[in-house]
Amino acid sequence: MQILIRQTRKMMAFAGLILIFVTVSSLAQLFIRNLQKRRKLLSRWVSFCSSQALKVFGVKIEFDGREGQLRTPQLMVSNHLGYLDVLVMATLAPCAFVTSVEIKNTPFLGWLTELAGCLYVERRNRSNLGLEISDIKAELENGLSVCIFPEATSTNGESVIRFRKPLYQAAIDSGRPVLPLCINYTHIDRRPTSIANRDFVCWYGDMEFLGHLWAFFSKEVIHVTVSAQETLCSKEINCPASLAEQSHLRVLTAFRPFSPVI
Repeated sequence: MQILIRQTRKMMAFAGLILIFVTVSSLAQLFIRNLQKRRKLLSRWVSFCSSQALKVFGVKIEFDGREGQLRTPQLMVSNHLGYLDVLVMATLAPCAFVTSVEIKNTPFLGWLTELAGCLYVERRNRSNLGLEISDIKAELENGLSVCIFPEATSTNGESVIRFRKPLYQAAIDSGRPVLPLCINYTHIDRRPTSIANRDFVCWYGDMEFLGHLWAFFSKEVIHVTVSAQETLCSKEINCPASLAEQSHLRVLTAFRPFSPVI
């Protein structure tokens, strides 16, 4: 009964936050016609809403990095374990997120990503790659950080799969640095995150969103650590493949696979 009460309370609070988020974001889209100005405003709004959502969800973030490391406009790259990563990254720093056209076309999630000012890429068709890179470059040049998950999918946390290289070109073209970040979900309800309980935070494969969210709400507290690695200078490493390889290595080194036991 206690778990059901917790789930219901969190679901109601989440619904309230969504209503407020949608209202303000819709007004911003209606009255701010300049896309880049609107995206900057929305990035700060998304950051605030994400921080409030994580408080409701009981998610506690520990940032392992230098003070001010997240303040510079840059291309932020991270491993990807599920939708919770977006709230974590947005809480740490206002930024624009890059997601796939598939997510854009997903009911509910796609609607939210549009209201959040996300940028989209078509992973299965690279014919628009030049335009997608140009859009990311424009945001970086406009002084807004952009966050990508270059694994191009969420995983179950067994490892960090290779980082895809194309979108790193936006950092090179804009002259902005690349900041590798590693997400580790360390504890769930004060127990170390393991293979047995990882699916409460990891969202991957063909998992159904609302069902996963409801299960996630059953947990009282989640601890996550975000480790900032050495910043990569795109002016010195002006090759997308090299930036992808070096950022992947840094994230992989900081990643802690889930234990096989609780």
